[in-house]
Amino acid sequence: MFIVSTTTSPRNFSHQVPKIYIFTLLWRLRTAHHLSLSRLTYSGVVSSFWLFGSLGPAKMAEAVVIGAVAGAAAQQVWELLKKLAAAPSKFEQQYKRLEMQWGSLRLMLDKQKSSVTVAKDLRREIKRGEVLIRKCAQVRCWNLLNQAIYSKRLEELEKTIQGFIGTETLRGVQELISSLNEMNCNLEKLVGGLPPLPEVFGIEEPLREVKGRLRTHRVVGVCGIGGCGKTTLANKLCREADIEDGYEKLIFQSVSRSPDLEKICRRLFEKFQVNVGTFANQRDAINELASYLRGRTEKVLIVLDDVWSDDEGIIRDLVSAIKGAESSKILITSRTELDGVCDWCHTMNLLSEDDARKLFEHHAFNAVNPERSWKPNKDLIDKIVRGCKFHPLTLKVIGGSLAKRDEREWQGTADRLKQTGGIFEGRSDNEIFKRLSISLQLLTEGERECFLDMGSFPEDQTIPASAIIDMWTETRHLDENDAYVILRELGRRNLLKLVDRKCGDAGDPDGSFSSLSVTQHDVLRELAIHKSKVESPITRLIMENREDNIPETWTREKDRTIHAKLVSINTGKMKSSDWPDLDLPNAEVLILNFSATSYCLPPFLQSMKNLKVLLVANHGSNRAELDGLSLLSYLNKLKRVMFRKISLPAEPLHMVEEGSRLWSRVWKFVKSVISITMGASPEPPQDLHKLSLVLCDVCHLLHIPSLFLSVRDLEIDYCTDLGELPDTICHISSLEKLSITNFPDLLRLPESIDKLSKLKVLRLQACGTLKCLPQSISQLSELRFLDISYCSSLGAFPEGMEILRRLEKIDMRSCSGIEELPPPLVQMECLTKVICDEDGSSLWISCGFDPSKLDVRREEVDLRFLHG
Repeated sequence: MFIVSTTTSPRNFSHQVPKIYIFTLLWRLRTAHHLSLSRLTYSGVVSSFWLFGSLGPAKMAEAVVIGAVAGAAAQQVWELLKKLAAAPSKFEQQYKRLEMQWGSLRLMLDKQKSSVTVAKDLRREIKRGEVLIRKCAQVRCWNLLNQAIYSKRLEELEKTIQGFIGTETLRGVQELISSLNEMNCNLEKLVGGLPPLPEVFGIEEPLREVKGRLRTHRVVGVCGIGGCGKTTLANKLCREADIEDGYEKLIFQSVSRSPDLEKICRRLFEKFQVNVGTFANQRDAINELASYLRGRTEKVLIVLDDVWSDDEGIIRDLVSAIKGAESSKILITSRTELDGVCDWCHTMNLLSEDDARKLFEHHAFNAVNPERSWKPNKDLIDKIVRGCKFHPLTLKVIGGSLAKRDEREWQGTADRLKQTGGIFEGRSDNEIFKRLSISLQLLTEGERECFLDMGSFPEDQTIPASAIIDMWTETRHLDENDAYVILRELGRRNLLKLVDRKCGDAGDPDGSFSSLSVTQHDVLRELAIHKSKVESPITRLIMENREDNIPETWTREKDRTIHAKLVSINTGKMKSSDWPDLDLPNAEVLILNFSATSYCLPPFLQSMKNLKVLLVANHGSNRAELDGLSLLSYLNKLKRVMFRKISLPAEPLHMVEEGSRLWSRVWKFVKSVISITMGASPEPPQDLHKLSLVLCDVCHLLHIPSLFLSVRDLEIDYCTDLGELPDTICHISSLEKLSITNFPDLLRLPESIDKLSKLKVLRLQACGTLKCLPQSISQLSELRFLDISYCSSLGAFPEGMEILRRLEKIDMRSCSGIEELPPPLVQMECLTKVICDEDGSSLWISCGFDPSKLDVRREEVDLRFLHG
């Protein structure tokens, strides 16, 4: 699937998908469907994206069928510029120049005016250019980090080709540019961030009705009980050809309970390609949006998904602002009828028995297709479908839970569903929970506890799988493999949804979980919270929605906190003085979710002596300045820490000699000078096993290895402020895994990396400007796995790699700069697996490497992880 995130700005999106790229897709549609270009509509373009988007630009470019082009020379040029469609797309002007060159080259060659010498030189340059383009095509459209390196090379090629062209131009170029601009405008409809569309059954009639009402009403609502298909209906509607063709822009925005209105307004501005500063408050955000939209005439459809009646006043103001755009239409989904907001509202009914059976069978049979020695008869299937009361989410979950079960479990499920009652009286959440709870009875005790933990993450947010696995590893006494298996099992049962943006990587024994993310239906999250609340004693303390302050019951009723082992807090900006004094002596996991530009860790952290896992995630638009990090010094049992989208120290931290231990000042971050002195009491965590930094500013923190002396696993992902890995990181002698991934500016590794004598896994994935590995890497005697995938600038392996007697596996997908292999490396007996692409496999085989040891992968990058 090619899904664009609600957090991806139109500007960034246009960088990901160049206009010529779209044009090649049009040619593919033309050939595949025998259509003329005049018959290709925007819906056809979108269909091509959905059909071929998962292949990535390189594979898509290879698949495009060339149109009729006169002359063999013109054919070569078309091939060259066809491949340019998959090259880095960072500069808009570059595309226009390339479009002009395409037209001019075809004109020149068609007229056959060039001399023999010029023709020979041109063919030579075309051949050289195709080698370069083949490498450029491997820079994925999702991987913006590797794009810059090839920009200069393409500019050089452009100048060379221009020398052959002179000043001749083609009259039809302007028509082409106009056509491509139109395609680009249509493409921008995709920036609304549609979530993945699940299987669809029985919504044809309500779909027709809602589409009809949108023609005559400004604000249309879709309401119904949780899990009845409201979001699916809205999602499907946005993909209908007449809706796509009828609106200049489609925007899909999740709202959820206790919405952050400033964040929603900022995202709407992003969809309109407008940069805005910081809002003073929610009212300021609404006024800014209303001022911008007032009088705009473009046809826009905005979907506000999962709106709650508690927030009707806020939504009314938001809708009023959006209606300032004269031709705008708004579709709202909610569990209740919002009479004060919607002009008309459709109430979702449950499925018909026939559609309900199709949905159930899809998940019980087709989705998994397990080997079974028996088949349930139609009467048993009908009993279960009727027991689910034709409720879509219940059918999906129960069907997934029974997919690999025997006849006794099917019969037991049918009996328990029958006992839950007749109809959805009042259609309350509890009635849905009764039926969904039956699926939990088919889980093991460990799987059930893991499912209940999922309620601790915010509603409608993408959850990093690594955060979940870190939590289960420490609190459920699982190793990472067992935790991963449970995560997959919950996904198979439709209790959560997994998205792997690099398909299959997480399942590798040495694979990274950083590419795997998780989403959960809000009703299933509510089920987990509901089950946790009725426990005795309460072991999970969860803020269900984002609030300004900690619930008073937490401070007033000590019994609510004394036994809690998992604590989840969801707030906005918090200063040290905003935090109450909570007593959490048994807490092992603390999850801090917030949306703000600054945040202070809670002072009560220092009393959480049993804390093992700390997850701090900022869901705001920009990185947040984090304060209070020195509190970690008190947590002697802390094992795993993850920071997401925060600013860590912007000035080098200073630690004085070993005898002084008391930190006298709170750390300050971003443009603040940090001063820390040590006194007699706390010291940095001595048993911190894993530190994960995602989307953070980390440069100066890495200069202080004594902050994480015991870390065994260090993950740094998308932390773009790092240009060079400091030598001091090589003083962390305990490191066994080091992951430096998705860095646009990392030029080199420290030569002293050989000091990491215990290092077993070195992952340097998607470091597009990294040109060489240090010679000293051959001294890492314990190294088992080297991942240099998507490091397109790497030119060669360092000498002496054959010394690595324990090296078992190398991942070098899309390492297009490596054109030679040192013979000793190919001959290493310990090297049992090389993961590569097709070009890489040819290189290894040509050097005499055993083909049976090659794991050749065709990349199918999934961008749905960007959603949310």
